[in-house]
Amino acid sequence: MKKTFAIIAIAAASLATSHAQIITQWNFNGNSTVTSVGVGTISVIGNATTTGFNSGGGSSDPTQPGLGYQTTNYPAQGIGSGTSGIRVDTSTAAFTSPSFTSLKVSFDLRTSNTSSRWFRVDYTNDGGSNWNLGTATRLGATANAGDTFHNSNVLSISDTLALGNANFGFRVVSVFSPVEFTEVLSGTNFGANAAYEVARNQSLPGSNYAAGTWRFDMVQVEAIPEPSTWVLIGLGIGFILLRIRGTKRASTSVG
Repeated sequence: MKKTFAIIAIAAASLATSHAQIITQWNFNGNSTVTSVGVGTISVIGNATTTGFNSGGGSSDPTQPGLGYQTTNYPAQGIGSGTSGIRVDTSTAAFTSPSFTSLKVSFDLRTSNTSSRWFRVDYTNDGGSNWNLGTATRLGATANAGDTFHNSNVLSISDTLALGNANFGFRVVSVFSPVEFTEVLSGTNFGANAAYEVARNQSLPGSNYAAGTWRFDMVQVEAIPEPSTWVLIGLGIGFILLRIRGTKRASTSVG
């Protein structure tokens, strides 16, 4: 009995994390920036421009190879950190606290050899008048990570002001390396927050930063429900099942 109850409790806990609701999603397979789920807008910002759509092969999109949203024309080496990338705007008005506790922003990002391997995700609760700045994140474990998709990059937003908000949005921007690094071709050492580190700086000497391209796929915003509601539902179902099981055993014993 205790073992059965423990299994049900674990299942209930799993249930609590398995009912995130997709607010909006782009898989770009329609060769456009129209959402595949929900509503919202996606656009390039800063110096970045788009060259349309290219293969999504290697992304987490279950429809392979699909398509990805390709961007280019990022700022030249040493300027414009945190200014260029993509911006997503979507309403979270239907997903309010306390029924929902947080948002999860996720996306796949393919770097070219000469694009920045560092990105930052910021979000806004007022349509872009003010931005909450994220933390610089590196793509790839080593500086040999160009021409490949880095999937399921995630930002969890626990700010309740982001919930029930018609003016929510986020942006993904290229940023200077927050740690010092050496550019292979020239042997130049760059201090922290001074320059972009290219995605394949390590294995392709000569690939000094040249703006490069970023390609996005499976851009998504999800609402995470308040977990205790699902746990209680799960435990309630478990209790009913245990009662039924106990009743059947009693009937068998009497027979």
